[in-house]
Amino acid sequence: MNREIKFRVWDGFNKKYINPEGYYFSTDVKGFVAFDRYFNRDKEEFSIQLYTGLKDKNDVEIYEGDFVKARMILANHDYYDSNGMVVFGDAMFKLNGYGLYEYTDTEVIGNIFEKNV
Repeated sequence: MNREIKFRVWDGFNKKYINPEGYYFSTDVKGFVAFDRYFNRDKEEFSIQLYTGLKDKNDVEIYEGDFVKARMILANHDYYDSNGMVVFGDAMFKLNGYGLYEYTDTEVIGNIFEKNV
């Protein structure tokens, strides 16, 4: 199975998501640095978020840092509704400690920077 590798980038200085095309993100002895053709910027100004490869029930791409609401179907055909932030850990994307892939009816309701939750 192939997954599309995509990122979105939060520009903390301008307080908006930017198109990462045209930027070069690298590390150096001082840490993470972002460059464009005009200037250098510190790493603290940017947050790079990875696409999970999944879309929500409204066909919206889900990235780490998104707040989602979702439903997990349990073995006894009952269900558990959950809200939380998508994180990456233990080599998988998770929602409240469970693999994001274990949920259904997932819906993006905001993200860590644009708190419209």
